[in-house]
Amino acid sequence: MNKETATDNENSSIAAVGALVLALAVVSVAARFYTRHFTKAGFGWDDWLILLALIVTIVTDILELCGSSYSGLNDIIQQIIF
Repeated sequence: MNKETATDNENSSIAAVGALVLALAVVSVAARFYTRHFTKAGFGWDDWLILLALIVTIVTDILELCGSSYSGLNDIIQQIIF
């Protein structure tokens, strides 16, 4: 296995984990807001903080995907480990 194949596999793994985390976060927040809306419980400050955390998660995943597409992450990890 050459270096480019290993890097492509690692980038695919990073993208898959990022997509999974993002999907779980969106579904969880959507379910919470759906429940709060239809049970007439109302939205509290904690709901808005959760929405803010979702936005931060989305931005983090986008940056993670951009960073991994340039193979920079693998080079940095290799420098730190070795």
